[in-house]
Amino acid sequence: MTPQVFPFQFVANDPALDFVNTRIVVGTQTVDLIETRAQLANWFKDAGIKTSIEAWQDSDVLQLHTLRDALRDVLRAVIEDSAPEARALAEINGHLQRHVAQTHLAYDGTTFHVTEPQTELTPAATMSFLASRAATLLAATDPDRIKACADEKCVLVFKDTSKSGRRKWCSMETCGNRTKAAKFRKTALAPS
Repeated sequence: MTPQVFPFQFVANDPALDFVNTRIVVGTQTVDLIETRAQLANWFKDAGIKTSIEAWQDSDVLQLHTLRDALRDVLRAVIEDSAPEARALAEINGHLQRHVAQTHLAYDGTTFHVTEPQTELTPAATMSFLASRAATLLAATDPDRIKACADEKCVLVFKDTSKSGRRKWCSMETCGNRTKAAKFRKTALAPS
């Protein structure tokens, strides 16, 4: 039997959060969307991160998972308005210490903009890039705009970029519709 393939969840409005969202819950099971090197290569491609998957060793994949767990722990602390664990911060800071700027400042004749890495990143540079994006997000974003999906069965996080700041779900197409449909069924089936 072929294992079921689940799509990557690019709903977070930030690549570091989309990276954290590569561990999802389906039913009652936790599913790692980047467990294998092939899955990892596909995620990097879809996320627009240039890295050579051939350079990635199993130890690099494990280290990437550890970084993802640390980022998730820090994000949970932000969402729950609590202090992050020192261990999680140390993990992220370890990657930041190795960070080499991979972005470039470009000028198009009228305005400046920052471009993403133009060359393939080593595994260490890729993890440093993700840690740097997360650090920038955490330092520059109102903590009230970093949210967990309101669907209690969902584990995805996102940056609320809505004008009102009242976004509830990771995706209206999935969790939002599912929640609204369940609420409708509950009221429609309730005895009058």
